[in-house]
Amino acid sequence: MQHGMIWIGNPVLPEQHQGIPYTQALNRLGSWSGLMAQAEHQSAANAFDFGDIKTAQLFGQNFALNLNAIQR
Repeated sequence: MQHGMIWIGNPVLPEQHQGIPYTQALNRLGSWSGLMAQAEHQSAANAFDFGDIKTAQLFGQNFALNLNAIQR
């Protein structure tokens, strides 16, 4: 614990270099400092690609697992 916070990083490895289409790849932005997503140029602010949505779901599951472990 640092500065009263608990750090939970992004455990999802980037997939875009494994032959998976960029828009479908998990952690396509290569973030290790937390969750990142990006809407394409001139698209709606909430128009995220499938890979970003799936990354967010996996990140949330990991966050919940860590939070449950701390609360026990």
